[in-house]
Amino acid sequence: MYEAARRFCLSLGIRVPACGWENDDGYQVRATDRDTDDAEPPPEAEAVGAPRGYGDASKKAAQLAQALAGAVNVAELLASPLLWAKATSWPSREHLVEHMDQLLSAFGTELDQQKFAAPARRLRALLSAWEPGPEIPKGISKAARELLAALGIEEPPGGWDAPEGPLEGPSNDNA
Repeated sequence: MYEAARRFCLSLGIRVPACGWENDDGYQVRATDRDTDDAEPPPEAEAVGAPRGYGDASKKAAQLAQALAGAVNVAELLASPLLWAKATSWPSREHLVEHMDQLLSAFGTELDQQKFAAPARRLRALLSAWEPGPEIPKGISKAARELLAALGIEEPPGGWDAPEGPLEGPSNDNA
């Protein structure tokens, strides 16, 4: 996940911190950031929808992170029919589609440059035609797995059909 986050930051145009990723606390304010927040962006940066300053970049990064996290959570559940089957209720079709829409819209004009764009669109199309229930169609699980792979998320030990270890959380057993 750490490497995927690094690649994600680099894809946004965020540079490797001068002190290195391992030593960056995320709160360093560089003189160049302070001095240029209010400056007009170069025309080419404005044309591609680049953030205008540090605050805008921070908001954009938060939006992207939230969209990515929501889509990954949904895709991981859909990739594992075993985990999905343990649920006692399922999210609505609209809720699932909304997460894919948020992921797709968060990247704006840069979406087609992302290798996950096609798998995300494919999963969205399949979800929009499915009424969630106890069983996940194989096509949806396959599309979810393809999206996760495109995002750099590896299969769990034992594969998606047999995740290793029990689910976390309270048990319904009274024994």
